[in-house]
Amino acid sequence: MRIAAEIVLSEEERSEMTKLARSKLTSVRLAQRPQTHCCHQLNEYVAHHNTKPKPFIWTKNARGILQKVVRANLA
Repeated sequence: MRIAAEIVLSEEERSEMTKLARSKLTSVRLAQRPQTHCCHQLNEYVAHHNTKPKPFIWTKNARGILQKVVRANLA
């Protein structure tokens, strides 16, 4: 059973957030607070979910799934 890893920003994402924070159009607080809060909330959810993980169980067979995809593409 797989357990999700903690969310970590790459250097590119961190750089993008820094640019946004230093922009004259966006305040530092507006740029960084939602991102920090979002990562914190996601990490809490993953940690809670991983305490009692359950395997994903497919309820339909492959043929049923593919038929639904074909119907969706025709619509």
